[in-house]
Parts: sequence; C-alpha cells; structure tokens
Amino acid sequence: MLALVAVMAVVIPLALAVFLTVRSLLRNHAGAAWWVAMSALLVLGVFLGNWFLDFQYGVSEDMRFQGVPFPVGAEHLEQGQWVCYVTYGFLVWGDLIVGLVLPVTPLSVTYWVYLRRKRGKAAGTPSVAQEKESG
Repeated sequence: MLALVAVMAVVIPLALAVFLTVRSLLRNHAGAAWWVAMSALLVLGVFLGNWFLDFQYGVSEDMRFQGVPFPVGAEHLEQGQWVCYVTYGFLVWGDLIVGLVLPVTPLSVTYWVYLRRKRGKAAGTPSVAQEKESG
C-alpha cells in the first residue's frame, strides 16, 4: 500500500502538469513551435520511460534491482544462479509515466513563464526594470 502512495505522490503532480500544459496550449492557440517541442519531448519521454524500466543497478554483489525511480523487479544471486523477484505491476506504470512526463516538465514551466509575461504586457503591468527606474 505504501508503494502505491509513493507512486501516486510522484506520478499525479507530473501528469497533471503535462495535462494542464496541453490544455493551455489548446486554449491559447499556441504556435507550431510549442507543439513541435511538446511532441518531440513526448517522443523522448516514451524512450526515457522504456529506459527507466530496463535500467538495472546493483546494490550489492548478490543483489540487483531493475527499474527507476520505482523498482519493478529484483534479482538475488543464490547458489550461482540469479533468482528473479517481481514487485507490484502498478510500479511498471509509474516508471513509464514518470519517464513520459519528466522531459515535458521544463517545457511546462517555460510555457507558464511565457504566458505570465505575455499577460503582464497585455495588461500594461510594468516590468521589474520599469519599477526600479520609477521607484
């Protein structure tokens, strides 16, 4: 149960940020450059999510884990043979979703800053430099 909570605590905010970015791109009729960047980063995310699942790391000479950031499997060396242990299936989805949305997160932040500045200029809000000059 604790593993599910950990997955949800990571996956939900990242997926929500991507969802809100796509919705904002649609509502604000974003230009082609934003959509090309979003598409390219989502394709990169597919590959990154797959790599997260395949990533193996050893924690000792006779124990290694597979999957980042959530371990989806473990292997233990017993009598010269690697014995595989599989964890919960939802951890696979956690790794895939984190890999998918992680590359898009910087674009989400950049687009949010871009919209804030664009709306500030449209409303006539003075910039920080203008406030320093007048103050």
